[in-house]
Amino acid sequence: AKDKRGWTLNSAGYLLGPHAVDNHRSFNDKHGFTGKREIPPDEDIKAGNENLKTGIFHLFLMFSHLFTIELTDYLDTKLFLHFN
Repeated sequence: AKDKRGWTLNSAGYLLGPHAVDNHRSFNDKHGFTGKREIPPDEDIKAGNENLKTGIFHLFLMFSHLFTIELTDYLDTKLFLHFN
């Protein structure tokens, strides 16, 4: 096996030699791409958040309605049995 002193793995798992950082294209030239933190948030994300809030609110209303129906049926049964 070759001596690998000075070699490291990058985030993708490729071996980088001592001179790889100086000669590697992606470290020097980004070709117009911006990093994740430099991209401004889109309006679609805000719309998605509104849709999520609306969906959760509707689920809450359906759950509370079903809970009320079940509770009413339960109480009607208990009261009916209690008075007979």
